[in-house]
Amino acid sequence: AVATAIDPWFLFYAFNTIDMADYVQPGAVPSVNQRTIGKIMIPVPSADMQRDFVTTMRDFDRAIGTQLAALTQSVATRRAIASDLLSGRVRVPA
Repeated sequence: AVATAIDPWFLFYAFNTIDMADYVQPGAVPSVNQRTIGKIMIPVPSADMQRDFVTTMRDFDRAIGTQLAALTQSVATRRAIASDLLSGRVRVPA
């Protein structure tokens, strides 16, 4: 086997697409050994394509993080408002 230059972040994202349940060795503590991992074939594009892919995926990760933070804040606000309304601390004009 020929070693191929691969961006560690590209490899990280590639491995996130693999269902490791297909490779795990059952037992009290399920595991995957290096020999099994070494047999997984991952297409490796050029360094430029890897870099572009990683940049895009990081942009998505940041966008997801931003949206998750906004959602978390919205849920907290909703809970606080619902609590105030249901307890009678805040009255809604009729």
